[in-house]
Amino acid sequence: MCYDFLHSCLVCIFFVIFLLSDIIIQTGFSRVKAGDMASGVGPIESDVAPAEDEELGDFLLLTDRLYDCFFVVGNADQGPTERIGAVKACLMNQSRVFRNMLHDSQLAERGDIMVPDIQPPVFRLLLKHCYGGLENCRSLTAEMTVKLCYAAEKYLIGSLKKKVADRLKPECASEIFPGLHCLVTYNVTELENFITEIVREQTDKIFSSEGFMDIDVDSMVFIVKQETLNCSEVEIWRAVIKWANHKARSEERLSVREWMSQTLKHIRLMTLSYEDLCKEVLPSGVLSFEEFCQVSARTEQESDTICTLKESRGMFHERWKWWETVTVNHELREKRWSQSDVSYSCLVVGDRSIMLESVTCLGSTALPFQDCYGLNYACQAEIVVSRITDYIASTPAEEPVVVKFNGSANYYEQFTMPTLINGESITLQANSMFKLKISFVTPENNLHPCWLAPTCSDGHTFSHGKFYCSYIYEEGVGWKPSHIVKFQYSYRR
Repeated sequence: MCYDFLHSCLVCIFFVIFLLSDIIIQTGFSRVKAGDMASGVGPIESDVAPAEDEELGDFLLLTDRLYDCFFVVGNADQGPTERIGAVKACLMNQSRVFRNMLHDSQLAERGDIMVPDIQPPVFRLLLKHCYGGLENCRSLTAEMTVKLCYAAEKYLIGSLKKKVADRLKPECASEIFPGLHCLVTYNVTELENFITEIVREQTDKIFSSEGFMDIDVDSMVFIVKQETLNCSEVEIWRAVIKWANHKARSEERLSVREWMSQTLKHIRLMTLSYEDLCKEVLPSGVLSFEEFCQVSARTEQESDTICTLKESRGMFHERWKWWETVTVNHELREKRWSQSDVSYSCLVVGDRSIMLESVTCLGSTALPFQDCYGLNYACQAEIVVSRITDYIASTPAEEPVVVKFNGSANYYEQFTMPTLINGESITLQANSMFKLKISFVTPENNLHPCWLAPTCSDGHTFSHGKFYCSYIYEEGVGWKPSHIVKFQYSYRR
């Protein structure tokens, strides 16, 4: 009986202790909760869901209890700095740079991390992206987007650069400059096709845009190195010299020549006439005496300071937007050829007009006893295009169009001769017949390979007509082989 009494006492004692401990715990929790409410901090974050109107990513930006690293952002010389906390895991998940900077390694930073080259608002946008809250950059200004692009490039965050590219895609010449800067400086390759198209199609508008004078050297080089622009070379020179003079006046650390040192390697001064050289280039004083002599004489000497290309830059035309270009290769039944200095061919155009862009021929083989492969030579040719009404007699229906070619070619290799008159391709009207006469007039090697064909009765059909590689050009003379191995034309879509 004594044993039962002792057992009951122990049970009562343990029950009283349990009640007292529970009361103490509840009282402590209430005090902590009251203290949190008084200080405005609120309850433990892990127990609270983000508000419905709170944007994704803002929760981590505003919840400092989760921060396990800190950045001192900004430059005191340019404005106030700010100590910004962040969540390591989110940053390391987005960037290898952050991973090396924050992870426990030899490269890891100790203490607060200094970021003097980025402004606090930009850094907060970068953090918001890392937290998954920056859906796009469309609400940002172009200036802010360029700064954000710098931050994305610094920390190698490719997904953020794609959002920058989506914001900076230009639709016209006046909108090109922020995207162009990001393309050439921060390698935002997603913008390249959009930028290149506008540079080629609207070069003149870019040169006359308000922001053109403020572009950097790399952006200018990107423009002038294009193979096709819609400005003449002298207009390109005028725009670049105007830009360099503006830069030299506003930033006196460099001279006009120093500002132009990179662009001079891409401006094709040797394609300018001597009159333009004397009128436009010489008075600027940009070229040295030796450089001007080299350009005006069009010497073969290589140069590290100026462009030595003698081929004219391609001219973009508005019609290229809605015209499609086609290359026609001639696969003859008999792949034999003879040598000749002149040939006649015939193009019969169907029910749609075409624009003849160029013809391609084979280089000379006029030195049979020498190994000429890989060697080039000066090549001069004349292409006469005549509209005719009679295939046999080939009587011209109107004044022929004459195109002269003065360039170079390699022995035994194909070379292309543009068929342009004042920068425009030759129009071949629908439902018409045209004779193409090609004459090589270079004295020392005027013989070029011609395709042989036993007959021309069926011709070679292409999309918008037929091409006859052999042609009766005078009664009683017979078949004449053709120099043309392929030609290029365009047509309206």
